[in-house]
Formats: sequence, C-alpha cells, structure tokens
Amino acid sequence: MYTFLVCSRDIAKGELVLREEPIATGPRAVSSLVCLGCHCLLEGPWEEPPYRCLQCRWPLCQNCASVNGHDSFECEVLSKDAKRCGVPVRQGETPRYDIILVLRCLLLSDRRPKDWKRLMDMASHVERRMNDQDPYQTATVRFLTEVCKVDHSPQIVHQVRGAIITNCFAVDGLSGANLRGVYPLLGRFNHSCLPNVTLRSDNNGVMYVRTSTDLKKGDQMYITYAGTATPLWQRQEYLKEVHYFHCRCSRCSDSSELNTNFSMPRCNECRAFFLQPSTEAPEEDWTCARCGASKPAAEIQHEVENWLKYFTPEKLQSQSVETLDSMMCTVDRVFHQQHYVWMEAAQAALQALQSKSGVEVLKLRLALWQSLLALFDILEPGLTRRRGVTMFETARTLVAEAQEMCLHTLNRDPMVLKLQRAQALLEEAIEILSLEPPNSTQEHWLPEARAMLEILEGQLYEENKREG
Repeated sequence: MYTFLVCSRDIAKGELVLREEPIATGPRAVSSLVCLGCHCLLEGPWEEPPYRCLQCRWPLCQNCASVNGHDSFECEVLSKDAKRCGVPVRQGETPRYDIILVLRCLLLSDRRPKDWKRLMDMASHVERRMNDQDPYQTATVRFLTEVCKVDHSPQIVHQVRGAIITNCFAVDGLSGANLRGVYPLLGRFNHSCLPNVTLRSDNNGVMYVRTSTDLKKGDQMYITYAGTATPLWQRQEYLKEVHYFHCRCSRCSDSSELNTNFSMPRCNECRAFFLQPSTEAPEEDWTCARCGASKPAAEIQHEVENWLKYFTPEKLQSQSVETLDSMMCTVDRVFHQQHYVWMEAAQAALQALQSKSGVEVLKLRLALWQSLLALFDILEPGLTRRRGVTMFETARTLVAEAQEMCLHTLNRDPMVLKLQRAQALLEEAIEILSLEPPNSTQEHWLPEARAMLEILEGQLYEENKREG
C-alpha cells in the first residue's frame, strides 16, 4: 500500500518532526574490517586482523576480544560456518559484512517480535529482487540458509534483505566506521531530489528528522534516497535499481534541474547553451534547445568520468595556486560553475589549498566557497548541514582575507565590509549547526563557529570605536 507523511499543521524550518532509534544496526553491505562488538574500525599495519572471536572467528577489536565479545545469538549462528568461508580474512573492503545486518534482523523474530513485525511490514520489493537474481542478494541468502542454517526460509531471508536495502540509512559509528541502520518510521518518508527535511544521526544511531524549510499544513515531507550532489543519471539509475521507480520530482522534471544545469554540459556548437535530456528518457540523446546539436547520454557520462579522474587530492596537492586557478577556469569553460564536474573539482581544489597560504590562495578559496554556496542554496535550500558548513568555511576565508587586507592597506572600509559579511554568514551557519544532535560526529562545527563569531564581534566592536 502506498503511504507517505504529510504535515498535520504548519511546521517552521528547523523543527524536530521525528526522533527514531534503529531496530537494528550493522556494517554496510561492503565494508572495511569492523569489530562486530563495538563497531570500531579495525586498522593497523597487519594484513590479517590479530583479534577474532574464539567461536565464530569473525574479527573483533582487542577490547571486545578479551572482555565484551559480541552478541552470543549472532555468534552461535555464524559459528555454523565450519569452513569459515564467510569470515573476512584481510584488510580492505569486503561484501562479506552484508550478512551481518541481515542476520541481526532475522534474530528479531524470536527476541523482539514487535520489531520483527514492523520489519516485515516494510517495503522490500522481494518478488522483483528475487527475479533480478542479484549476485549479492543471492550470496547472502544462500550463505544464511545453507551454511548458517537460519530458522527461516529463503523467501523470508530475501524479504528481510530487501527491506534492509530499501529502507536502511547510513549512520556514523563512534570511530568513524560507516554503518547502516533500519528505521521503520523513517522508511515511510517519500523521496525527492529536492528534499524539505534533513536527517542527522548521533553516535548511537538515533536519527533526528528536522524540517529544512517552512512547511504548510498538508505539505508532503520528503527526504532524499539518492543524494542531492550527484548527477541526474546516477540518481535515476540508483532509484531504478534499488527502489524500482523513475523519479519525477520537481528537480528531475525540469530539464535544467532548477536552472542549475547541474548534470548538463555546455553545447560544443553554440557554447552559450547546454545539452539537456528528455525528462522521461535521460538515457537517450541530450540536445541543445538553441541549435539542435545532440550527443548520446553514454558519451556525456563517459566524459564526466574521465574528467573526474584528474581531481583527486593526490594529483592536486602538489599543484600551485596558479595551476589550480587555471584548472578551474578550464572546467568552467567546458562545463560551467554549477555543473557536477565543477563542484567536484572545486571541492578537490579547496582540499589542496588547505596546505597553502598567501593572498592569491585566499582569493581563490573565497571564490570557490562562494560559488559552492550559491549552488547549494538551490540544491539543498534551508537549514541543511552542507549549507551550514559551506557558510562557515566562506566566513572563515572572509575573515582571513580581511586580516590580510589590514596588513597592506590604510583604508579599513573594505576590511569591515568583509567582516560584516562573515558575521552574517556565521550567524546563519550557527543556526544550522546548532541542529546537530548531541554526541554526533559533526557537533564539533558549532563550538568552532561560535568561537569565531565571538572574536569577529570583538573586532567589529573595536572598528566601530575607531570610527566613532
């Protein structure tokens, strides 16, 4: 049955509309080595993990191996893998962790029947997934039913894994491990590539859902299943493969993606216009509305992939500020300043600029942060973390520029204007960053922003005294 969530009253931006604990958490389907006891990342100079559970032989951290262990019911099932064919054996990402969350959800049937019922009521697309014969789906189901001998039929295991794939959400563990959790209520939110609510989790996996913009009574509330900072074809492909629908949200229904042309390159013929897709068939040729020139969608995607290979931090770290500036100008000419490739290049360039100093560095940093903020204002409007962090970084760069100006000019008016602009950005950034849950991996932004604002207000006070 088709269900969705709407506002029963007017809701102001930033209001908490849902706080939900997961009914189960575990490593992501493809994960680096993680302790099954505390979910900490297992990192070290070794090739094979030095600490394991004595019964099932799955990797643990030193503390859990010697003191806490991991769930005994989980261990009992995993121990039936006598040949250890499912056990991760060395460093690096592995799909073997996929079975863990599925197993934990299966164990709910006896241990927490109410949560089991909620899980089985969740959308799973089980028939389609079974027909797709996805190798990861098949491998997990066969391992749990044939090797671990779980007390459930293959059909039920298929359904449980389908419910996880359809409804799980990414959460951050205490040590930075990438985890996922299952949230029955959160799974009732519908998708849009222009969401109006935000998701934030704390270190315990508790999810906080807040409105990012003002909503009216009767408005439907949307989250994003596919992210906002990925191109059209990636979003549509993910939604088709995982959720079995073609997105027709306000952003995807607009061939210009809200006038950003985020996925659309410049037309090679007339340069001033862009190649745009059919909103119903983005996999077909993309066409320029002005001159009629066209290019196959696959070729456009291939060009994007090739460009992205150049924008790794490793390749850009040794480049001079002049080279980075020239690179961004080239990307702008080929694509434009609101294109996905430009965004990726800008973020990589900003990372490379962190280790550099000087007036030209600050000038480029500010230009990039301001352009990114203008883009995120459209793709993620309102009280979103991405906007808050970008505002904070823009303000930090403005302050650094103002301090540099103070050393080289007697005219203090431009410096004061920069400080005032930074103050306005910090005030809005603090409003956004204050919405981070307590004990989250992102809560460090708020005290940093508040400390900067306090210093900035002191500087502006002194400037006002000087003027007076």
